[in-house]
Amino acid sequence: MTRIVRKADQSWQNVGIAGIEKAVLWRGGEKVICELFRLKKGVDYPEHTHSGWETMYVLGGRIKLSGEIMGPGDFVFTETGETHVAEILEDSVVLLGFGKDCEPDDKPA
Repeated sequence: MTRIVRKADQSWQNVGIAGIEKAVLWRGGEKVICELFRLKKGVDYPEHTHSGWETMYVLGGRIKLSGEIMGPGDFVFTETGETHVAEILEDSVVLLGFGKDCEPDDKPA
């Protein structure tokens, strides 16, 4: 089923770190979630380890992710169990996708 989330319907929430807000665009049970993040320049997102995979697409701004500088159009995939830290170099907007590893019978053919 196609789902459209209009900009006017996006509900921004603080994530518990000053300067970071998110809007949940889609949640597919416990396996997949897609969120839009607004990140303020100067914020340091602490080191963290992922319990599932993560994708990040930078829409605007610049972010230093574990030593690598990313800008608009850059994409990163983080495996389950990987650890990283982020430093926000400019006000930024990113699209994040999170999910748990697929069970063997859920993998595409």
